Amino acid sequence: MLHLNSATASYWYNGAADMRKGFHAFCGIVQQHMQGNILQGGVYIFVNRKRWAN
Repeated sequence: MLHLNSATASYWYNGAADMRKGFHAFCGIVQQHMQGNILQGGVYIFVNRKRWAN
């Protein structure tokens, strides 16, 4: 269950993501490309190539 409020940080991945990847692959993107820590409670937003082009 997600409990989001105005204090919840959100982070947008600036690129198209392959949505076929699993949880561990997205964690790797957060750590390597976004220099983030998934354990800090933020929300990470990814979109696929079709949505990225619009």
